[in-house]
Amino acid sequence: MFYPQLFFDLHSYTNRKKKSFGSSKRLRTPRSLTRLMQQHRDGERHRHRGLNASIEEICKHVPGYDENGYHTK
Repeated sequence: MFYPQLFFDLHSYTNRKKKSFGSSKRLRTPRSLTRLMQQHRDGERHRHRGLNASIEEICKHVPGYDENGYHTK
C-alpha cells in the first residue's frame, strides 16, 4: 500500500542539508571569491619574501657564498 505522507517524509529527510557547526557558512559570490583569492596571494607573497630574506641572511654566513650567484627559492 502506498502512503504519500510517509514518502514525503522520507524524501524531505534525504534532501535535508547537514548543519554546520562553528561559524555560519555564507554563500560566496564571485566578488567575495576574488577578494579571498587576492588576500591569499598577498599573504603567500609576503611569506615568500620573508623566507627569501631569511635564506639570504643565512647564506651570507656560509663559506663560498656569492652575492651575484644563484639564489634559491
